[in-house]
Amino acid sequence: MDPGNPIWRLLYAHQLYLNGKMKEGDAVVNTMDRETPEEMLTSMALLFRHAFRGDKKKALSHITDDMLLVGRWDELIAWMLAQAYALLEEKEEALRWLDHAANRGFINYPFFNEIDPCLENIRGEARFKKLMKRVKKEWENFEV
Repeated sequence: MDPGNPIWRLLYAHQLYLNGKMKEGDAVVNTMDRETPEEMLTSMALLFRHAFRGDKKKALSHITDDMLLVGRWDELIAWMLAQAYALLEEKEEALRWLDHAANRGFINYPFFNEIDPCLENIRGEARFKKLMKRVKKEWENFEV
């Protein structure tokens, strides 16, 4: 894996932020912003930088049309949009994107329902519970 590839840098920064390593995450995002400022994944990294800090205005300013377009066909980007919106207390948007990720095939019920810390504040929502009922059924009936 190429460590300079924007997707790996985004995922690395994301994990650093999830683990409370803000300075380390910022260093990765700063490199992305310096080397590939026009890259959609750099915008997503900047979105997470501010979302993990609760800076809604700055975070939302990094959501691009390209990001939303890619999120419509890519379940990973849809899930990450759901995470960012949930962190920003934009529950309806978070639920919309999580539903979209599930519709695209991302149906990891245990992860969504119990593990992903970014989704914690939407787990009590009726719409989340309804979505998890469907995702759980798909998860339990998945055939390889």
